[in-house]
Amino acid sequence: MSARWRRVSRPLGLMAAWLAAGVLMFRFLDGLEWLDALLSAFYLETAGDPFSQGYLFWGQAVVLGVVVWIVVGERLASRVEAPR
Repeated sequence: MSARWRRVSRPLGLMAAWLAAGVLMFRFLDGLEWLDALLSAFYLETAGDPFSQGYLFWGQAVVLGVVVWIVVGERLASRVEAPR
């Protein structure tokens, strides 16, 4: 396994876990059908209820955090690995 893949696997796993949990929560807490739950978890459908709004807010924070984690981690790793 390459070093780059090891660096990004944890944040990508976190994002996948967030989305999977979102599908399950929309399905069982909001009572949506599986397709609607999947679309809602992936931010392709939104509803006005408090759960959906909270998921949207926290999801943006998680996804943005993961993207920043990957970008900053790659930049720092490239600086450490680069010969001087």
